[in-house]
Amino acid sequence: MSPCCPRNLQCLKSPKAAGLTVLSSNNPFYLRGDLDADGKPDYALAVRSKGGGTGVLICVGNGSLFLLGSGLGGGQFSDMPQDRFLAQQWAVYTKQEVAALGAFQSNVPRPVPSVKGEAIAMIWEDGISLIYWDGVKYRWAGSKE
Repeated sequence: MSPCCPRNLQCLKSPKAAGLTVLSSNNPFYLRGDLDADGKPDYALAVRSKGGGTGVLICVGNGSLFLLGSGLGGGQFSDMPQDRFLAQQWAVYTKQEVAALGAFQSNVPRPVPSVKGEAIAMIWEDGISLIYWDGVKYRWAGSKE
């Protein structure tokens, strides 16, 4: 990892993060939010593995990390083909913004998930999908018509 990222991300020094490259072409290339609702800032970084898989590295405020995506960890994470869910645009949505997605008729997750903290929205031209903490693990909610 390069010094591109927020200070004090000790999880980047973990052996699990070895060989990952931060994708600075994403806009923005990292997000900050309270994803697990513990009152501490968490960071999500767009990454690529040595094998070419892309996804998200989540550095939790307590120093833990989670690898989500193609070739980054155990099994399929999303409902996207070949688990390639990383959008060029992404953002942190508050619990209220996630709940407000229910007013839209299509191209948002159905049902709209109940999130514990803030969520990561993957934003495409034709829809929004979410990465969120359910209290036990990170989950994917895809936008299916």
